[in-house]
Amino acid sequence: MRTLGLAVVGMGWMGELHTRALLRLPHHYPEVQARVRPVVVADPRDDRRQAAADQYGFARSTAEWRDALGDPGVDIVSITAPNAMHAEVIAAAVDAAKPFWVEKPVGRSPQDAIDAAAAARHGGIMSAVGFDYEVAPAVMRARQLIDDGTVGPIRTYRGHFLADYAADPGVARSWRFVRGEAGSGVLGDLMTHVIDQALLLCGPIDAVVADQATFVTERPEPAAGMAGHFGTAEGTQMAPVENEDHIGALVRFASGARGTLEVGRTVVGRNVQMGFELYGDRAALGWTFQRMNELEVASSAKGAERGFTVTYARDGYGDFSRFQPGPGIPMGYDDLKVIEASRFVRSVLSGQPLRPNIETMAEVAEVMGAIERSVSTGKWAKVGPAT
Repeated sequence: MRTLGLAVVGMGWMGELHTRALLRLPHHYPEVQARVRPVVVADPRDDRRQAAADQYGFARSTAEWRDALGDPGVDIVSITAPNAMHAEVIAAAVDAAKPFWVEKPVGRSPQDAIDAAAAARHGGIMSAVGFDYEVAPAVMRARQLIDDGTVGPIRTYRGHFLADYAADPGVARSWRFVRGEAGSGVLGDLMTHVIDQALLLCGPIDAVVADQATFVTERPEPAAGMAGHFGTAEGTQMAPVENEDHIGALVRFASGARGTLEVGRTVVGRNVQMGFELYGDRAALGWTFQRMNELEVASSAKGAERGFTVTYARDGYGDFSRFQPGPGIPMGYDDLKVIEASRFVRSVLSGQPLRPNIETMAEVAEVMGAIERSVSTGKWAKVGPAT
């Protein structure tokens, strides 16, 4: 049994989630033969550092993230700090030869992510990126049905991520709404997941044409001591929103399939509706995160019942049986992070990269760059380096 010392950079909700997922590994993946030991947490807030020590047993804490990466007891790094820090922390992790697990969008721009992938590749550093929706068992079953020919050639694809966390104009102007800190708005926050799932299920995207809008153009500054992205503020000064609330795109896949991708953070009532529909010449599939353990399937086979039927995640659907004994007993979002953690640790121990990793993010970033170019010109943009 190998013990891996963990450093976490940024101990908000996602930092806690990474920590819990890594600590749960022996329960769900005993054959991995690895345990994670919380060594050091880096966060500027005293209360978060103290909570990390009390709740998760971190041996020490620091306000300086470079100090955490330099600790000789650290073997792996979770990077769950704001977007503006991603590139710098990844560069330092690569220099220190520390494998890292980072949340998307890996920086403030598509180029940040592409550069980070190149650095990790050059340094031979194993990585993971937080594309948790692609490891949902029902989604993995969809991938299996595509691979075994059940769906047939895919004709059309619809991907979406509609959220309401910014629907209220009183939601405070956290760093997510500031270009210098977050970079893009929903392009990096939500569209990354939609692009990743489209690439996973349908393969490379050749070209896009896209449009975007900012519907809430100013928001109140956060009140003193406010943290997170969902709190409302009253009586504070208004400030401009610097990035987009909504993006819609048409896409052409290399296979010849066509698709639409849509994301928005001001969609009243939708909470977290992320999912896809895809239509092949033999079958169609549908999935939504709000019903994470269900896969909709329709067949065009002669004699098949018309319309969609629902199948529940079960043994044989990805890693479902690692968490639940049978269909109808649902997994939760935190479990997806445990699957991610298992892939990350397996890659660290074996030296063999497993997706979703920094190369996955670079592929997504190429599509993000094309969306940005299309928004700028109002024309179709090829996916790949700008010419």
